[in-house]
Amino acid sequence: MKINFHYAASAMITLFAAAVISSCGTTGKTATSGNIGSTTTHNSATTGHNQTGKPVQNKPAKGTASPSTDATLEKISGEWQIVKVGKKDIPVIDEMPYVNFEIPSGRFYGSNGCNILNGSFNVDNTTISFNGVISTLKMCQDVEYQYDINAVIGDGKSYQVEATVEGGVNYIYLNDARGHHAITLRRSDMSFLNGQWKITRLGDKDIDNEEMNIFIDMPEHKVHGNTGCNYFNGDLYTSPNEAFSLSFGQMGVTRMACPDNNMETAMLLALEQTTNARPGRNGSAVLYDRNGNTLIVLERM
Repeated sequence: MKINFHYAASAMITLFAAAVISSCGTTGKTATSGNIGSTTTHNSATTGHNQTGKPVQNKPAKGTASPSTDATLEKISGEWQIVKVGKKDIPVIDEMPYVNFEIPSGRFYGSNGCNILNGSFNVDNTTISFNGVISTLKMCQDVEYQYDINAVIGDGKSYQVEATVEGGVNYIYLNDARGHHAITLRRSDMSFLNGQWKITRLGDKDIDNEEMNIFIDMPEHKVHGNTGCNYFNGDLYTSPNEAFSLSFGQMGVTRMACPDNNMETAMLLALEQTTNARPGRNGSAVLYDRNGNTLIVLERM
C-alpha cells in the first residue's frame, strides 16, 4: 500500500543519511542531495546539535503552543499534492509530487516527482520552517520541477502559511518574505463524509431500511456498517491526484443468511465500484463510479 511505501521510504532515507554521516566522519551535519543544503544547528522543534556535536532537543515545553500555532498545525496536517512551485504549474502525472506532514512527530515525508524527501518541520504561529531535510539521489532528467521543489523544501527555509478553500478543495500556500506563493499544495476536503449515514438510494432504487447504514471515519481511513443483514468493515482510500477521490478496499463481511440477498450484494458491489464522493443536497452525500453514475445516496442518521 502507498502508506507502507512512504514509511519504508522514510526508514530507507534515515539509514542512508546515517551511513553518509558515519562514512564522512563529520558531526552536526545532515546528509542531503546536492540541491538541499547541509545543516549544523537547528532551532526548531526537532533535534539539533550543540558545539560538542552532541544532539540536543529543542522541543518546546508541552502546553506552550499558541492558539494560532495549533490552528496552523491543524490546517497543514496530512498529505498534500504539490500542484505549483512559484508560477510553474506541475503537470498531472501518475506520480505527482506530494508532502505529508505528521503532526505528532514533527516530521514530514514526500516526493519531488523523482526523489523521496524526508525531514522535520516546526510551526510557530503561522510560520513553518524545514530542517534536517534529506533526499534520495535518483537521476530523473525529465522532471525539471524537482529542483524547484528542493529549493523551497530545504534546510532553514521558512514560510508564512496561508490556507483557503475553493469549491470544496483545500489549498495551502507557503509564502516567501515578499508574500509570493513559493509552493501551492492541494487536497480535496472530504471531511463532509465523517459520521453515521443511512442509505436512502441504491442505484435507481429508493431504500427504506434503517438497518442498511454505513459509518465513515475519514481521519482513520476506516469504514464499517450493515448491509441490512450482515456487518461489514474495511479501509477507505483517497488520491490527492483527483478531486473528491474515494474508494473502499480490504472489506470483510459476516456470513449470516439474509432474506434479501440481492440488496446486500448490490450494496457491496456499489461500494466496490465507488471512485469518488461529493456533497449532495440538504446535507446528503453521493457516491459515484468512474463514469459519474450515482451508486449510493447517503443521509445523516
